[in-house]
Amino acid sequence: MNIPEKLKKAKYTSTPLEGIPQNDGFQRLDPSNVLFYEGKYYAYWTRAKAKTNLYSGSVFCGESKNGIVWNEIGEVLSRSKGDGWDNFGVITPYVVPERNGFYLFYTSSHKSEGENWEVRGKKNKRNIGVAFSEKPYLPFTRISDRPVLSPSESGWDSYLVDDTHVMKIGGKYCLYYKGGDVNVTPFTTRWGLAVSDTVCGPYKKYAENPVTDSGHTVCIIRYGRSFLALFDNAGPCRHSLGCSENGIDFEYVKSLRHVDTGCGAFDPAAFDGTSCEPDLIWGLTAEAECEVPYLKRFELRI
Repeated sequence: MNIPEKLKKAKYTSTPLEGIPQNDGFQRLDPSNVLFYEGKYYAYWTRAKAKTNLYSGSVFCGESKNGIVWNEIGEVLSRSKGDGWDNFGVITPYVVPERNGFYLFYTSSHKSEGENWEVRGKKNKRNIGVAFSEKPYLPFTRISDRPVLSPSESGWDSYLVDDTHVMKIGGKYCLYYKGGDVNVTPFTTRWGLAVSDTVCGPYKKYAENPVTDSGHTVCIIRYGRSFLALFDNAGPCRHSLGCSENGIDFEYVKSLRHVDTGCGAFDPAAFDGTSCEPDLIWGLTAEAECEVPYLKRFELRI
């Protein structure tokens, strides 16, 4: 593809998020995409007690008037009760705005009663669920007691599907996700794609998955008629910028020296299909390489 020259000059930076504390006894990371609704920005993230198992976290919502200073509103999706597939943790949120309300996608963790929770436990495959709310700041309600996307029976994504990222492309809902088998590490994950005619599915996995050889948490951004990929700390293209004409075949653009894990962009074109090429792409991310992860704001200047 013909990569615009200005993309080759892109620079990535990040700073601690104003308004959200770093040392209040909680860890926060995996922020969602950023939405704009009735004059305010909204975003969601995983929150758990500091120095506890992150997978036991739940989803919290924050709001901002300017995208700079944020306020944490409160929990909007909690763990299910009983022996449900998402009873141990609900994490890594992503929200799709629709005319009737907002659909929150999340990753689940499961724990059987009386058993110790293990990252690679046989009963703890990662699944993706979806919940709904009429307003972005109100609690979300699960739309089903079943996942919307689950690991495959075998192959590259047979253990986890995680880190949802949804875009509308050509009238279809394209759900990108992080996948891995039971031997996967945080540095060997790749991205897959599943497609549906409706936001709640059913989603059919793309036959040629995975669509990338790099990337931990998924971050894809519309840019004109193309799609940008921010590859964080996994794979041979780690800490770099990629570009694709079709949202499937991504080409390496340039090294960014560093990309934080878990970038969620303000990208309204992901849903309305508008064609714009902003000089500044921004959103939320997290500082994960520390004892207690905390939220940051990232900027990609082009």
